[in-house]
Amino acid sequence: MLARYGVAFIWDTHVAAAAAYGRGKLSIADDLTEIGKAAEEIWLATSGTCLLSPTVTHQGSTDG
Repeated sequence: MLARYGVAFIWDTHVAAAAAYGRGKLSIADDLTEIGKAAEEIWLATSGTCLLSPTVTHQGSTDG
């Protein structure tokens, strides 16, 4: 998913974790936070460049 959606995946994961926390789903919030942090570490380690596909948009549709 990180390769497909890039940094938006990281952001969306943290937003989902906050929503889960707000609903009292603390275990799910913790799991989503861990996923977001791991994805962020990968993103930063690769400078976000080697994971991007230039033909995939944020919604997952392909160009052309």
